[in-house]
Formats: sequence, structure tokens, C-alpha cells
Amino acid sequence: MSKEESISYLKNVYSDLNIVTLCDFDDKRSGCDHHLPKNYTYDNLNEKMFDIFNYTCRNFPGYKVYAKMDFDAYVNKSYATSVLKFMIDNSEKRIYYGNPFKKSENIVFMGGHFYAFTVPLLNNYCKCNVKKPEMFYEDEWLGHTLNNCTRLLNNGKSNLIHYMYMEEDKILHKEARFKGVKLDMGHTVYENQK
Repeated sequence: MSKEESISYLKNVYSDLNIVTLCDFDDKRSGCDHHLPKNYTYDNLNEKMFDIFNYTCRNFPGYKVYAKMDFDAYVNKSYATSVLKFMIDNSEKRIYYGNPFKKSENIVFMGGHFYAFTVPLLNNYCKCNVKKPEMFYEDEWLGHTLNNCTRLLNNGKSNLIHYMYMEEDKILHKEARFKGVKLDMGHTVYENQK
């Protein structure tokens, strides 16, 4: 989480989920569960993602599913819980869930506001000796890295990742509009509050 994002809002809205906040190094707010090794800006989110995954490898073993959610995501909890339960029930498979994008190299990566993956994919990442990303877009870098590590650790075999695509009306990004509700979240809201 960046310092511009409300930890109390996040933990209140998602108090029934196992949410862990990862904050920048110098963020002294009491709601920070863990701190990353440095501070980040929009220009080095690729490094932040790299540090988050390496931190996860070292500090969060034993889970069947891992999910990453941006502060400005609005999650239908009933839907997300059913997706995560399915992934937990099938956690021996390499499942990568999210809002899909596909590049010319035919590699799928998930948009960053919410995605999840099972432990075999995290284990592949953790065993792969991943180098700092040269690619600017962190979500695309992650998709390439998970794909490359899975191939590398499985004798070059491809098609070993099962992709699950989100219902985009169930996990929203930056804004939520319902009857009687107009919710805006994220960096632009913070900038407008200054």
C-alpha cells in the first residue's frame, strides 16, 4: 500500500477476508502488517512487484492460494470467495486467475487490480532465481515470469498453466456504481483531495 491509501478503509471493508497489507519501507502507520525493503513510486512498480513476490516466497509459505489486490479494486466478496474456494479445492494445479491480457508472444498476463494463483505457480517462481525486471509493466512482467519459470522447471513444456478469467462486473477497478452508490477510489481521488 502507498501512504496515500487508507489502511483502515481496506481492513474495514474486507475485515472478513485474510487481508495482509504490505507497505513501503518508511510507512509507519500501525495498520501495516509487513514492510517491503524500500519505497516505491509509479515509475518503479515493476521493482515493487519483484520485491513483493520475493518477500512472499520468504515469509508466507503454507497457503494454497495467493491473491494480489490493489487498493482501488472493489470486490464482490461472494464471487471472490467462490473463485478462491475453487482454486483452493484445486490447489495442486497451476491456476492463474484474473482479468486477462494477451501479447504477441502468446503469453497471458492478468491485469493488476486483482489476480490470484495457486501454490505450484508461487513455488515455480520461488525456485526460478528470477532477476530484477527489465520490463516496465509489472503485471505483464509477472505473466511472462510465471510462464517462463513453469517452462524452465518442467522440461520446456508449455500449456501447464490453467487460466481462469474473471467476471469483470464482479471485481471493479477505480469506481463502483450501484443503485444509490457512487464510489471512486485510488490515486486520482487522492490527487483531487489535495
